[in-house]
Parts: sequence; C-alpha cells; structure tokens
Amino acid sequence: MKTAAVVSVVLFALIMILDPFPFITLIDSRLYMDLLFLFLIIIPVVSYFFTSKSLMKDQSKGRIFRLKKKVFSTMQIGSVAYLIGVLL
Repeated sequence: MKTAAVVSVVLFALIMILDPFPFITLIDSRLYMDLLFLFLIIIPVVSYFFTSKSLMKDQSKGRIFRLKKKVFSTMQIGSVAYLIGVLL
C-alpha cells in the first residue's frame, strides 16, 4: 500500500471513532444522547468506512479522484449533521 493511502485510512478510522463521540460523552449537552444527531452522524461514518475499504483495495489515480469527491461530500454531510444536531 502507498504511504498516503495508509495515512488516509488511519485518519478516516480516527474520524469514524471521533464523529459520534459527542453522542456518548457530555462535550455538548445538545448532542449528548441526541438520537437525531446519532442517526445523522452514522451516515458519514459508514461512508468513511466504505471509502477506506475501497482505498485499500484500489489506489489507481482514477479511483482516488472519485474517492476524493466522495470524501468532500461526506465531510459536508458530517458538518450538516453537527449543525442540525446543535440547532434542533
């Protein structure tokens, strides 16, 4: 595996662990045990999982560019999940 791919997969794993963290710890009272936030944040977590899995299998340039677009969309979905969780 290429070094950049390994670093990306490790960072995605870290994101998958930390994304739902406010749900189970009292970091922000608006996100703590909020089922709507949990439901919304699971979507990018699952997307990061499948992106990591795909990146480990195929590291061709074309595949990486497609995954890059998917990661940017996933980041936006995660940001919206936090925004909705805090505002509602």
